[in-house]
Amino acid sequence: MPLKWISAAKAVRTSSVHDRAFFRIQAGDFNDAHQIILDQIAPKAILDEDHEFLYELLNELNESQRDITGITSFNFETPCINVAR
Repeated sequence: MPLKWISAAKAVRTSSVHDRAFFRIQAGDFNDAHQIILDQIAPKAILDEDHEFLYELLNELNESQRDITGITSFNFETPCINVAR
């Protein structure tokens, strides 16, 4: 059974929004993962000043999309939030 199918099933079954986004990325459901991140994860991460976590999650999405033609990668060089490393 392909990993994408397993990940898609896990995304449906999990109660964790973070896991749901991660499994959607693994399943190749990039639009769904991005929407989950924007709607549910990013607002809380920004308010909690957990910018590193948000950066890592968006970077995972960015890395996963590199194999898809026609997708422009995120530009982390000019962030809206100053993420100190």
